[in-house]
Amino acid sequence: MIDIEKLKKYVEENFVDEDSDDMKGESLFALKSNPILDFARKISGQTGMNPFSGMSPLKHPDFHKVKDELEHNQEDFSRQLVYYANRSGKTHPQIYKAAGITPHCFSKLQSGTSSKPKRENAFALAFALELNMEEAKEFLAAAGYAFPIITAKEDIIYSFCFEHGPYTVDEVNEALCHFGFKAIGGRN
Repeated sequence: MIDIEKLKKYVEENFVDEDSDDMKGESLFALKSNPILDFARKISGQTGMNPFSGMSPLKHPDFHKVKDELEHNQEDFSRQLVYYANRSGKTHPQIYKAAGITPHCFSKLQSGTSSKPKRENAFALAFALELNMEEAKEFLAAAGYAFPIITAKEDIIYSFCFEHGPYTVDEVNEALCHFGFKAIGGRN
């Protein structure tokens, strides 16, 4: 069971409101992370700013490297899903039921035939597989998602759950609903 009072305090300490007076004039590129921006920063040598300033990302000379890297990540996601599923000692039905996804969806993700999971399904799988914070970051990055985004309260809630868990998807959903967010893993 998640201690809601501890979670509230954690959210207050870690959430960054992008509309607050403290954030006025700050570039959210300095805060947010995603595979395209991270890779673009890496190839351009720029940090904490918009690496695409002054040009279309599609016209960047290294855009195809970014595209290839993202396609490679999908293969990594399938491999990671298989690895963590085997490591968990759980059966596939136990995992997809715990995550609240269909057997067909799980099979497509595991085989790599699905382009990428929905963000909420990737989180549901991470919780069903009982990943820790570092594993979850890597798993979600392989799915093509930045995590944590400190300007998204639900990501702060997820962070708390990964750091203080393991928690079930149902326990995470209870915390999300307490804060007014949509449940993950098909449990709306």
